[in-house]
Amino acid sequence: GIKIENQIKNVMNMKYLKDKLILEIGCGAGGLLNYFNKKGYKTLGCDFSSLNLNYGKKNNKLELFYGGLEDIIKEIKSSNEEIGLIIYEQVFEHLIDIKKELNLLKEIMTKNTLLYIAVPGIKNIHNSHNNDLLLYLQFPHLIHYDLEHLKMVLRDSSFKLVKGNEEVQAIFQLQK
Repeated sequence: GIKIENQIKNVMNMKYLKDKLILEIGCGAGGLLNYFNKKGYKTLGCDFSSLNLNYGKKNNKLELFYGGLEDIIKEIKSSNEEIGLIIYEQVFEHLIDIKKELNLLKEIMTKNTLLYIAVPGIKNIHNSHNNDLLLYLQFPHLIHYDLEHLKMVLRDSSFKLVKGNEEVQAIFQLQK
């Protein structure tokens, strides 16, 4: 949580997020959301693990829902809350239909909404996975990114890079 918060602080004042929703897709038990929730931010998350979701709901009193972006959009639209930040932490590389996901995101984002994506960076293997390509190449990772390729994928769907690095941790906004 603090790592993401520090990256957001590099591009905008965190006060902007105070009245807006922080949404995490693939939140697990909600550890990141719990960090922001304890700081007074409104949070909402979704995941496909009932076990993890139940833990986050029970132990951290988080608002978590079963499913993916398509499922959580119904919750967001009914609450009519503005989203300030959407987080994909180690999730984006698992997505099957990236174009569909990005089109769904455009339905709920404004030009001021930040999209934070962190994926294992192919150019960062020397700092992770014991510098071993075979450890890096995990079955559930469908796509392997460096910052430039992530930027290209998002640019094709009308997103622009605000800030990023080769770990790959990147902040995007809609181009409008």
